[in-house]
Amino acid sequence: MKKQVFLLLSALFFLASCSTWQERPADPQDIARLNEALDRARSEGAAWTTSPARIARHLFPPVAHSGSRSYSINERGRSGRKRRVTVVEEGRIGSGLRGLRHRIRLRSDDDGWHIVSYDFSEKR
Repeated sequence: MKKQVFLLLSALFFLASCSTWQERPADPQDIARLNEALDRARSEGAAWTTSPARIARHLFPPVAHSGSRSYSINERGRSGRKRRVTVVEEGRIGSGLRGLRHRIRLRSDDDGWHIVSYDFSEKR
């Protein structure tokens, strides 16, 4: 009986560990490059720079791959000028990758939206 319980718990642990997100904080230079791209597009009048969800969709579009997948964007507001947007894509993306998650915090001022922080997670 103890052996069966041990095997069951081991299998559950293995399955749970395979589907966890591994977070990777962004380098400050990555945030600077994203903001430069956002500023450049805003100066050119690009429509995608007008809302946090549009910004996230443009910067992190779905990755092309086969099979079933899901792609979602969730926007939460802390105030009228601060937003947190989470982009999640799950499915077989390739080379053992089963999901991508991008979390962006944005702040608005008179010039428009700016990325304050960003982190990236992978699911394997």
